[in-house]
Amino acid sequence: MVRVAVISTLPPQKTGESPYTARLIDSLVATGEVQVLAITGKEADVIESPDGKIQTLRIWNGRSLRYPFTLLKQIRKLQPDVVHVQFGPYGKVYGGFFGEVMLLLLILLRLVGIRTTVTLHSTWMPQQVNSCTGKP
Repeated sequence: MVRVAVISTLPPQKTGESPYTARLIDSLVATGEVQVLAITGKEADVIESPDGKIQTLRIWNGRSLRYPFTLLKQIRKLQPDVVHVQFGPYGKVYGGFFGEVMLLLLILLRLVGIRTTVTLHSTWMPQQVNSCTGKP
């Protein structure tokens, strides 16, 4: 069984990658060969998993520059085979303006030998565009 730690927002969080990630997790566990550790924010819903193949860990706190070190320690204890990051441009979730905190985490994972994959989302939600332009 492959253990995949997925770091992303999940519904009902208001980012474009939230529903995408929920569908991705469902598809991964449907293969029968994958267990998912969903690392997300405190406001995300827990993904129900009657067979125990999905564990939702609402521990993401991307606003702290020290947090990548804390999360790295937690990820190492979970012992995933790979860490997959759903990475979007929304700084309010990932820290910094474009997610500089997430970049530090990816570097740390690489340094300790944990394999990573990244999906970089390039779409902006309407409220994000409006908050950057100052329009209502």
